[in-house]
Amino acid sequence: MPITLVLSLIAVSSFAQVETIGVCADTGGWVCSLKDMPPEGLIQYYVVHASFAGATVVEYRAKLPYCMTKTGAYWLSDVNPWLWIGTSQTGVQIGYGVCKAGVILVQTINVYKMGLTEPCCPWIVDADPSYAGGEIVGTDCNFNLIYPTGRPAIVNANAGCDCNHPTGILPTDTTWGKVKSLYTE
Repeated sequence: MPITLVLSLIAVSSFAQVETIGVCADTGGWVCSLKDMPPEGLIQYYVVHASFAGATVVEYRAKLPYCMTKTGAYWLSDVNPWLWIGTSQTGVQIGYGVCKAGVILVQTINVYKMGLTEPCCPWIVDADPSYAGGEIVGTDCNFNLIYPTGRPAIVNANAGCDCNHPTGILPTDTTWGKVKSLYTE
């Protein structure tokens, strides 16, 4: 078997094992650039779990980022189609009731906004503070622990930020002095 085919098969099988969870603008989990309009009113955001091997439970927190709340955004409620304990803002455990595989709409977060969020506001799903392990956690279809990775989202994205970039921030033109200043004490 050619080496490129072997490496391709390893890459595909490794990708299939990746578990992610993140806040999205759509229920299918494709859009990580979150809308910020209208500047005042109700907006719904969706928490989506990508579990290609299958999962039965997930535990996380999707707290509104400070860059949203400082401009007057506040959490109204969560809508959960599954069994749950807690809230997206304080930490939530959600049980699917059955083994679910693929892209799973975990919950809808209802937010009321009273102003525009500053550009490039990152919203990252993190660990439920009540979980001693300090990680996003869940169980697979055999009730083994899994550790989904929090997928970044960006509220009010512009040309200087992109949630599909690993850091969420695209590199921009700068000077050598600005770069050096990042590493001096």
